[in-house]
Amino acid sequence: MSEWSKERRGSMSVNKKTSERYLCLPVSCKILYIWFALKLQNMINVYITDDHPSIIYGVENMLRNKKEVKVTKSFTSGAALLEGLKQTVPDVLLLDIHLPDITGNKLARIISKNYPQVAMLAFTNMNTDFHIQDMLSHGCLGYLLKTADTDTILRGIKEVYAGNVFFEQPLKAEIKDNMMQADKKRKFILPSLTKREKEILRLICDGNTNQQIADQLYLSLRTIENHRFNLQQKLQVKNRVDLIKLALHEGLAD
Repeated sequence: MSEWSKERRGSMSVNKKTSERYLCLPVSCKILYIWFALKLQNMINVYITDDHPSIIYGVENMLRNKKEVKVTKSFTSGAALLEGLKQTVPDVLLLDIHLPDITGNKLARIISKNYPQVAMLAFTNMNTDFHIQDMLSHGCLGYLLKTADTDTILRGIKEVYAGNVFFEQPLKAEIKDNMMQADKKRKFILPSLTKREKEILRLICDGNTNQQIADQLYLSLRTIENHRFNLQQKLQVKNRVDLIKLALHEGLAD
């Protein structure tokens, strides 16, 4: 018998034993098991990357009893994070800007390219406009200071998970002003869109909701939301209405 066959038979044996144990459980235990499994599925899966274990420990404690989120993995270096992502990916990643081996903006660029489904939230002590714009331009959806309280961290995680941009209140006014000034100075050049982006854009212009588009294309709702967000970023518009207006004006929905 080959090694693969032995491993396969062993795996089947374990699965069979697990199934038998489950079937022997009382009904009340089965209900509790199912409830717990469904609860985990509905929780936002969060990874933390920070080179200070005390920061990781602090955030884990702050979120430990929150029903909406669950911190499942943490990393203290960029290399460890990238290796971990090859196995499983989170819904939301709290990403430190300064790591000992790979900078946060480089990691954000790699992750946004290879794992676009991961919503990234920059997590740092740096509150300069340069660092904020830098992380956003490399794929982060939000920017959070390490001095943030539990409610702010939780709100930031929820917002980026939903595909929204998030900043702490003190940063919002400054960021908004800087972005407006940058928009005035920057000449808009229509970017190229992928075949999938054009297809989704046409469906948006036809009045379809995100869920309807997902059903038509046999994709997940989260995938469609990510595509729509990327379209808004590429075309430099703030919402769905402006996206449709620009698409119709430039003939992108033809």
